[in-house]
Amino acid sequence: IHVNTLLRLGFVSGFEDGSFRPQKILTRAEGIKLAVCVGLPKNYVQEAVKASYYVPIFSDVTEEHWSASFITLAAKSMGSLDGFEDKTLRPEDTLTKIQFAKILVCALGFENEAEAEGGYPKGYKETAEKLGLGTDIDETPVSRADAAQMIYKALLANVNTVDGYDMSGEAITQVVSKKSSCMEYVHNIRKVSGVLKTDGGNIVTVGNESFLAGFNDAEDFSGEKKTHFIQKNENGLEEWIASE
Repeated sequence: IHVNTLLRLGFVSGFEDGSFRPQKILTRAEGIKLAVCVGLPKNYVQEAVKASYYVPIFSDVTEEHWSASFITLAAKSMGSLDGFEDKTLRPEDTLTKIQFAKILVCALGFENEAEAEGGYPKGYKETAEKLGLGTDIDETPVSRADAAQMIYKALLANVNTVDGYDMSGEAITQVVSKKSSCMEYVHNIRKVSGVLKTDGGNIVTVGNESFLAGFNDAEDFSGEKKTHFIQKNENGLEEWIASE
């Protein structure tokens, strides 16, 4: 389920004892955090969390809640949170697969398509399936293993972005285009296939391309044809991060 790759790329995290606990059920707040980290650039999220970015939206999410910044980002930057009729979000409630799929669909920019297909839950389920997020999207609780699988597939899906607005007709309409994968467009991560070779130092090569080694265990992934994940660092240089 690509957990090790997601861990190395920074999209999921484990526990202090070194475990991942794949069968543990997610809360709504935990799922929102994961979706935000998929849909928004890492530095943008980190800066918002560091600044304790918070807007009071739901009556049961205070500024002191650990997920307050993630929830605000999801609501304000991704438009993916509606909450309940009583103005609550119920962040500690169990998250279901269809709820998680809805947040991911919005994170990828396909909210309008999902609403056009009937809205929640039918439209979001159909849109999530078209995006390749899974085929068993239902009202059952989502485990950490389920979430990892859906996150990985969301990262490979194309993102939908608003490029502008068309005001030539009677109504103002969005000009929307599908970009490259979320992994590449949002996170500057690309995949290359081939045999990874190391020089014994901090440089690795795949085919005719050379990259910095983002981890010191590249030798463990060398010698066999694999898919390698390459990410641009803060200096614009490409680093090898993971292989599978």
